[in-house]
Amino acid sequence: SPAVLKRVAEVLFNGEAHIVRSESDRPNIRYYVKHTCAKKQEALMLARGEQRPMIIFCGTRAHAEDMARELTVCYGRDAARFYHAGLEKKEKDEIEKWFFDSTDGVLCATCAYGMGVDKHDIHTVVHLDAPETAEAYIQEAGRAGRDGAPSKAILLWSPEDSARFASSAEDGRKYEMKRFAETTDCRRQVLLDALGAEQAVCSGCDLCDARREIQQKKKCRTGKIESSENFVLRFISRHKKRYSKIELEGVLLPMLNEKSRAVCGRSIWEHSGIADMLRQLEKAERIRICAWPWKNKVTAAQKITLQKRDRHRALRKNRPLYSLHSRLMRIRFRRLPLLTREQQEQA
Repeated sequence: SPAVLKRVAEVLFNGEAHIVRSESDRPNIRYYVKHTCAKKQEALMLARGEQRPMIIFCGTRAHAEDMARELTVCYGRDAARFYHAGLEKKEKDEIEKWFFDSTDGVLCATCAYGMGVDKHDIHTVVHLDAPETAEAYIQEAGRAGRDGAPSKAILLWSPEDSARFASSAEDGRKYEMKRFAETTDCRRQVLLDALGAEQAVCSGCDLCDARREIQQKKKCRTGKIESSENFVLRFISRHKKRYSKIELEGVLLPMLNEKSRAVCGRSIWEHSGIADMLRQLEKAERIRICAWPWKNKVTAAQKITLQKRDRHRALRKNRPLYSLHSRLMRIRFRRLPLLTREQQEQA
């Protein structure tokens, strides 16, 4: 980025340097962002459906170990390994050799597995946790497609990530990750802008791909499998004020596991995962908890805007009630005639 280049020039060349830079864009990498409240389950499904070998970058050592453990339970003992700076050199060498020779392995790693890695056939890079800066994300996503083949870089983004990055200054390097994840324009261009690179025609990101497919009236490939979050929101919208959060956990558990078995061959959901998703949806104001007379029941929080035709239909449906109300109001406020004194005495 311009800030990093400026600092390097100050340290190495006393601020005066002639900079020669190569093209920053990697056209064979397509950038995707999946908005989800269930990152672990989403990563398990991606490991099943996306091309391998695959790297899943995690923010902490504990996350890397936990993710690798879940993958081995789901897909077999030799399916995944974890890698971080806390391992002994012998352990690192063994894991690096395993991954280098593997054609379908998944490596769950921290940023310790990045610089100097030159495995050519990595075709999918998933970020379970977002890096602190756009430069770090580009460097880690760049592990994919070293052989020039089409590859994917997928960022998993939750409402908690959005809140964490929102606290940084909008003109700071850290805020670029929030801009990348939540933009409605081209994701590739956001990354290039963060590096101070020139504008380029997008060769692949989920937003630009979706716009092109809409123009061509084709169904988007990534929309064939509905996300777990959207499935839960649709279910709550259909059953407003019917279930409490605890009841929803019991109802949704077999339904979500049925979906996961169709994708990855086994049940990957537990009560704790659904409870965490509902908590994040409530925090993001996507759902809300009702008060009396539907105490503790869950409903969708989105405001529904009726079309003009639907408003007229709703008014026609309730016309008898409105007619009676209007007649009562007219009777109540009807002006009474003035009486003379003689008429008042006779009354």
